[in-house]
Amino acid sequence: MKNKYILVLAACFSLGGNAFAEDGYALAQKHMCTSCHSLDKKIMGPPWRSIAIMYQDRPDAEAYLIGVIRNGGSGTWGDAKMPASVTVGDADIKAIARYILALPKE
Repeated sequence: MKNKYILVLAACFSLGGNAFAEDGYALAQKHMCTSCHSLDKKIMGPPWRSIAIMYQDRPDAEAYLIGVIRNGGSGTWGDAKMPASVTVGDADIKAIARYILALPKE
């Protein structure tokens, strides 16, 4: 019986998409986020490490970043406007937000 549960769980992970299996940075590259953002240097948008530091104490940080990535934003980091990510799937957006928030705060 226990083996059936393990088999079903393994099947769910393999069928559930690969967004969480892929590295957050690889997803950011895939979706062109690295055109405007980098780990620790400002390009067009703020560095991801600065974003992680800014929101590290915010209880809803993941949900907030998911919303900004999905809908775009402006004003928080200057005049540059981040466009909405209308072609990026929800699982990929969540993985990118988690990647950013998990970065070391140094």
